Amino acid sequence: MKHWRYVQAFCKGTSHFTNNLPCQDRALSKVITDCNGQEIFLASVADGAGSSSHSQYGAEKATTLILQKLEEFFQDGSILTEISQDTVESWVSQISLQILELADSQGINIREYACTLLAIAVTPTEGVFFQIGDGVIVIGAEGNYYPVFWPMNGEYANSTYFITEEHSVKQAQFKIVNNQTIENVALMSDGLQGLALHFATKTAHSPFFQPMFSRLAEESNSGLSEILSTSLEEFLNSEQVCSRTDDDKSLILATCHSIFSNTSEGEEVDSNDAL
Repeated sequence: MKHWRYVQAFCKGTSHFTNNLPCQDRALSKVITDCNGQEIFLASVADGAGSSSHSQYGAEKATTLILQKLEEFFQDGSILTEISQDTVESWVSQISLQILELADSQGINIREYACTLLAIAVTPTEGVFFQIGDGVIVIGAEGNYYPVFWPMNGEYANSTYFITEEHSVKQAQFKIVNNQTIENVALMSDGLQGLALHFATKTAHSPFFQPMFSRLAEESNSGLSEILSTSLEEFLNSEQVCSRTDDDKSLILATCHSIFSNTSEGEEVDSNDAL
């Protein structure tokens, strides 16, 4: 059986330091086992709206709740391919309602908890992916990577969609894949999109990902690597990254591949020392 090794980090953008704002990103991941003994990697990233005063709490609530929904689904004996778009939309509605209840309990408008949401459940051969708003999910195998969805933008420039909006379920992107090799998966907030994507071709920038996945594949222990997660956070806070983006940054990386070679030199941002 293949085992997942993964890292996660989220950190405050330089503009948030300048404007005395908290980090409004959240990232959460874990490995569970389904009724057939198959390991499933679960992960979620949420990016709180910069203009919303409590969006970091919305992001924290959203990532925690969606992983709970996924884990409960598998604990009930269901399998990954039984997750449907209707199921996901029901979860989104429930999470939005719970964030509304949180906002009401504090006497605050739900708009102040606005956040995007990206989530996945994957095995080495199948996966379920969904997201509302910008940020990106990237999957790959044998050194090739591609975004599952292209980041969602709203009606106006620099705007996007949030799970807290009244009709958020209508904006949910959903995809399920079967019988496809999934060795590597990444989730990130929009603060890293400019480093990780080619916008002209709508493709993933492989040199950004490959060195990090290569290093992660060298780990002998499965599960979350606290040491490499610390290294990842240091990379996200580094000058070479912060000179390219002043936004909050979240990144989750996971691999089920144990020998990953042929690393490439990074272009523009060198991620060879990220982990």
